[in-house]
Amino acid sequence: MPFLPPNDSVPRIINLRRWQRDWINNHRSINFSGLVQELLVQIIKEKDPAYYEMYSYLLAGNYPKRKENIEPLLKQTHNPIII
Repeated sequence: MPFLPPNDSVPRIINLRRWQRDWINNHRSINFSGLVQELLVQIIKEKDPAYYEMYSYLLAGNYPKRKENIEPLLKQTHNPIII
């Protein structure tokens, strides 16, 4: 088995309820991977600022596709992300 470098992308499986999957599949303008990445960055920034600062340089100019569709969704969310 080959060794993967730490900067390699690793596929993850995300379980969604059918109604959630149907909705995201019907809104093709939303990049689901980009949405998950954007939310994860916010969680890391809030919960582990030192880790965020260590890798924040990687975020400069590295915006997910269709970010303009993701940002309004995040602003419309009335419930904060709780982990």
